[in-house]
Amino acid sequence: MSALQQSQVLAGTLNIGAGQSPAMEIIMQVIDQIAQAHPQVRFNLIDGNADQIEAQVNNGSLDFGVIMGERPLSNFASLTLPVQNEFVAVFSDQLPLAEKTVVTPADLIAYPIITSNQTLVSDKFRAWWGPVLPHLHQLMGANLAYNASLLAKQGHAVQLTYSHLLNLADQHLIARPLSPTVTDTNTVIWQANGRLTNLGRHFLQTLQTVVAAQGPDQARVNAKEN
Repeated sequence: MSALQQSQVLAGTLNIGAGQSPAMEIIMQVIDQIAQAHPQVRFNLIDGNADQIEAQVNNGSLDFGVIMGERPLSNFASLTLPVQNEFVAVFSDQLPLAEKTVVTPADLIAYPIITSNQTLVSDKFRAWWGPVLPHLHQLMGANLAYNASLLAKQGHAVQLTYSHLLNLADQHLIARPLSPTVTDTNTVIWQANGRLTNLGRHFLQTLQTVVAAQGPDQARVNAKEN
């Protein structure tokens, strides 16, 4: 039995940076499990995009980060979560696009577009747009899906964001899948050469257990951890 398992008290604060994704439910499940067993523990959840979160994990202001998308992570220890994000087009239910079952790049030429501020998301969509790219009106970049949806709600712009992030019915918004499909992975990162606290190690052990329960080989960790 480890020293952590032998200890009856686990305390401290864990700082976690994350973007918005349905995969965060796994992180919240882990936090809830730890909080129920160790009420002295506190968590700080800091919103941000992947670029910001990588920088803060690297400088030590975050213990863990949850980032979305395929990114070069050789400088971090990491654990890939067993949930992928699918991008959808979100827009007013009064737009002609509502008649379509899927949305293609050509369908969006007539509309102002709201996208993520992340550089690698722009790169991912550059391939998806293809020859349509020079004809687009890319109106706004945003980090938080809800804030951006308030612009889409005005009835003119189309937001490209992850599925299942927004309560669309109350906003008179609808979502349509993209064709071809565009997806992102979700990855937990931490300092490759940093020393985790007892709380940090317990968080990681609990996360590995939860992830492993969702499928075989899902709890494999990048070997750079200490």
